[in-house]
Amino acid sequence: MSSIPGLTLESYIMWNHNLVVIRYLSANTSLQIAEALGINTRRVSLSKAQFETILAIYEPYRTIVETRLEDFDEETQSWRTYAGSCFNDIEDAIGDEVSRALHNFSAERNIKLPCDNV
Repeated sequence: MSSIPGLTLESYIMWNHNLVVIRYLSANTSLQIAEALGINTRRVSLSKAQFETILAIYEPYRTIVETRLEDFDEETQSWRTYAGSCFNDIEDAIGDEVSRALHNFSAERNIKLPCDNV
């Protein structure tokens, strides 16, 4: 079952880009539990400084994202359906910039991102 990741821009970004921020609460409890059990979930792990770079890209959209998160009704709506339709305009505007930043972070650490295999 998929549920809302939280009500903040930070939690939305971690959920939407499948990120783990070192020493930061996870936005996806199911994946966090799986990782604690030693299962590789292929999430990208970022430092707090790296995450702040991603956060800065999204910052102009903070109010929009957090308002849409607050408008979600978990009792009557499906999170995946809601998220799939409600945030498309934001992804079009910044998705490429976030992808470039994540690629640069992986190159700095000499690791491959799951999307590098495509």
